[in-house]
Amino acid sequence: MEQNKTREYTLKQRILTLFAIAIGIAFAWGVCGEYMWSGEPETGSAMLIYGGFWLVYMAGFYFAAWDRAKRNVWGYVLLAVAAVLVLRPLVYKQVELTFINFAALPAVLMLHAVTVCFTVPKERQDGLITAYFKGWFVAPFVCIGRFFGAIGSAFGRGKASKNGTAVRVGLIMGIPLAALCAALLINADAAMQLSVGRFFEGLSIGAVIWRAFAALAAAVLFFSFIYYMAYEQKTLPETPYQRIIPAIAAKIAVGMLLTLYVVYAIFQFAYLTGLKGLPEGLTYSQYAVQGFGELCAVSIINIGVYALFSTAAEEDATLRRFLAGLMLSAFVLLMCAAFRLYMYIDAYGLTLRRILSAWFMVCILAAVIICTARLYDKRLRAVQAMAITAAVLYAALNLINIDAMIAQSVLKKSDARGYMTELDARYLAHELSSDADGVIAKSERWREQVYKMGE
Repeated sequence: MEQNKTREYTLKQRILTLFAIAIGIAFAWGVCGEYMWSGEPETGSAMLIYGGFWLVYMAGFYFAAWDRAKRNVWGYVLLAVAAVLVLRPLVYKQVELTFINFAALPAVLMLHAVTVCFTVPKERQDGLITAYFKGWFVAPFVCIGRFFGAIGSAFGRGKASKNGTAVRVGLIMGIPLAALCAALLINADAAMQLSVGRFFEGLSIGAVIWRAFAALAAAVLFFSFIYYMAYEQKTLPETPYQRIIPAIAAKIAVGMLLTLYVVYAIFQFAYLTGLKGLPEGLTYSQYAVQGFGELCAVSIINIGVYALFSTAAEEDATLRRFLAGLMLSAFVLLMCAAFRLYMYIDAYGLTLRRILSAWFMVCILAAVIICTARLYDKRLRAVQAMAITAAVLYAALNLINIDAMIAQSVLKKSDARGYMTELDARYLAHELSSDADGVIAKSERWREQVYKMGE
């Protein structure tokens, strides 16, 4: 009997279908439209149209999930991050980071939806990762039928009326069939094709039909996603982790790592401070390049070891001090990597890749700090704090005039050498955006050479 019970839809859930249709139209005629890609990348028009599409989505999301979203401070923080990514092209013309933002924006908004709509237990913080993957691979599909159900419910409710079911079935079967047959009939009649062509002057009938399908698909998937996030019951494991690793075993493993890091730190201190010269044939620039990635990788491994033993090892006060030492070691390794990166930049100047490397190190450092704080405050949701911190730091990166920093670095190296190489002049003239113009114009010594190269 329970299985045959007709699902009831509220007025708010029915209105959500209208938001979903608006999202579909924004996707098909906005994101998939030629207007998004017709402008120059430097104008940022594509990102603004893309951001407009996500703004329509956010309107539907907040309409459905307002009861949960209105008091969620972190949700507003992540909204601010998303706004920075969208509006950046209005301030800076550098395009590489803008292209990265096309992927970063939905990633941030998924974190926003999960943060607002999921309750992650303090005892099982990996639940945020589970919820994030559910957002991508479960939520857009599990409630697809609700879209047609919500539309159908507007035409009849209860046992006295079968209109709701009839409308749902009719929509599911009729929309694709009608679209297909319409395309065939229009192409089969020259007069109709001419008339319809005048009505849709400048538009391809095939493109219109394709976009109609794209709009419907987007509407259904986004409705399913928002409905799942706002209305469906979502469960995450709440039972604490089983502490199956003996404390003594964890202390031995961490102790071995700490011993290794102490020996390594002694060698690093001798080389980086100049107390001991580098081996013959190895320059400081070569020394700086080699090992930077490995040091960052070891720091990440330390965070992973911390996560394993802090959740799966037996509670022990001494082990906590060992883990604190592990985080201190991760900090020292990061400082070694930072000094290597500094030497490399000092030798060759800044590039976007080196700026991104520095930003990545800051993210790892933030994770180390959060892990250390978690050792002494069990209430801290470390995984959520790391994710939100990374998003905020990425927004901060977008607020920096990257090309101006790079230009300043190249000019400074030229000042130190006493001349500017042709390669550097060509790089300043052709590789950097207009964001660097102000810095170049202030350089009375080198600007003529750069301008001449740009002619």
